Amino acid sequence: MIFKRDAKGRILPKYNIPKKWLYEQYIVKEKNSTEIGKVLEIPIGTILYWLKRYDIPIRPRGSLLGEKNQNWKGGRVIRSHGYIYVRTSVNGKQRYVAEHRLVMEKVLGRPLTKKEVVHHINKDRKDNRPENLILFSSNSEHTRMYLPTLAKLLSAIKHLKELKDTKVNEILKEHDAL
Repeated sequence: MIFKRDAKGRILPKYNIPKKWLYEQYIVKEKNSTEIGKVLEIPIGTILYWLKRYDIPIRPRGSLLGEKNQNWKGGRVIRSHGYIYVRTSVNGKQRYVAEHRLVMEKVLGRPLTKKEVVHHINKDRKDNRPENLILFSSNSEHTRMYLPTLAKLLSAIKHLKELKDTKVNEILKEHDAL
């Protein structure tokens, strides 16, 4: 098989992408190499080859922001602790902010302070309906509301341990009697 070679003797790939078209897609329209590869139905490596060959500056992976980024998921993500975060502008910068805090700010018509805590009544961190949210002025106020519940829970655990110890002792006595 005879391969086509460039002026420096390098083997040319079987796909030839016009420089002007590639520049327009990659730089002007800000498409990434994956999108261009899908349009042309050719491997991404080939796109990268031609970008380098034409001296078109290659952007670092993930350098496009927002909708232009290939990993864009609509600006709404669920973090590992279960809260929904929404991409929004804060002081002129794009940031992810807890959705329940944004909902409470909209209800109140003012920004929340850093100390204020928004609580989910039904304890479902994804349920950010206004009627499911309560605002506390501080974390200590929030904790005070649930301290009685915590005390009951600890008491119940203590009681279960005592019952378990009693049952274990009864079983041991029966075993010794045999």
